[in-house]
This record gives sequence, C-alpha cells and structure tokens, in this order.
Amino acid sequence: MMSLDGVDGKEIPPYREVHVGISMLDYVQVCEVFGGGHPNLEAWKDLGNLLAHRVGWHFELVNWGEPLWSLGSFGESMLNIQITDKGFGCFDYREDESSVFDTIALVSNWVDAREMDARQLSELSSEWLSANNWELLRRHIFVAQISTIGQQFLTEVDGVLGPGQMSENFVEAVRCSGTLIVDFLNAPQELAPSIRVDLRCDPSAAELLLAKSGDG
Repeated sequence: MMSLDGVDGKEIPPYREVHVGISMLDYVQVCEVFGGGHPNLEAWKDLGNLLAHRVGWHFELVNWGEPLWSLGSFGESMLNIQITDKGFGCFDYREDESSVFDTIALVSNWVDAREMDARQLSELSSEWLSANNWELLRRHIFVAQISTIGQQFLTEVDGVLGPGQMSENFVEAVRCSGTLIVDFLNAPQELAPSIRVDLRCDPSAAELLLAKSGDG
C-alpha cells in the first residue's frame, strides 16, 4: 500500500516511510552507508516496500551498525532479514533456521509462512513480564501510536504484534492502548487503566481531532 504525498499527490513508496531512529538520515541513506552501498540499495528498497506496513516489523541497526529488519516484541527478534553478499538472508529464531533467497517474491513467501506464529508472545517474554504479580509490566513504559484511517483513529502499540484498535473519538483511542496491551499479554484486565504509555500522535490524528472538535 502506498500513501500520497501531500504536496503534489504523488504516491510515496513504503520504504520512504520507514523509521530509522537516526536524525538527519532516512532509510535509503542508512542502507547505503551501512548496508553494503549502492549495489545493495534496490534490494533494501524492495525489503522496505515489503515490510514497512506489516504489523510488528521494525528496522534497526544492530552489532554496531548492521541494518536488520526484525519481527518480535520486547526486544526479541523471532524473524529477521538482511541483505548479504549472497542475497536476502532470512533467519527464523524459533526453528534456528537460515535461508537465503535471490528474489523479493521468495522472501515474501517465506514471511507469509512464518509471520503469524512469530507474532505470538514467546514463553520467555511472558514469564518475564508476569513475574512478581506483573511488576515489570506495571513499570514498563509502552509507546502508543495514534494515526487515522478515514475518519477514525487507529491506535497501535509498539511491541504488541497484532491489529490496532479503531476508535470514533480521540479519548477512546487513548484509553484503548492499555486494553490492547493486556489482551496481547493475557494479563489481568484490571491492569489496563494503570499501564504506563508514552503517547505519540501522527499529524493526521491531530488534524482529525481538530476537525471533530470543530464539528462539535
């Protein structure tokens, strides 16, 4: 899926919307500097287009500057993909299995076959978060992202590898973040209101909030 550039209406490829966590550098620049230079750039773009909008996937630099796409919650990487000299290097942590593919279509098939299972919370993370009456869950600060789809707010929580929650109004969008978290973790529902959340709003959410406030 591509979004539209607000300036001239042109379609924006998904790779251009990847968050890289480095100020002054975008996804292409990071991949060119750390990911093997110009010869690998088109492969990184293909990978960004495939994974940028898929729930739970994130791009990061590991091992002091190694670009990696990962699927996992709470610091885990259950599936990961990077560009190597031999092609698209894919690793399934649960199966301890590595594969290398030479086309993005084969990578897509590999992801489709494993993604659903890999989104489940691992036993280790579940034990870690639920220990001592969910002490770490109570202390952890989650990041909730609020964006929009049409005239509704969409709430997604980093680390919660499932679909977000659609809401008609902004208050509901904020409140549902705790519910999303406890549902994903199978934690007691009474913990939801006390979950600590760092709330981040997409510009589209701010615009929709102002528009709805004006209508009221």
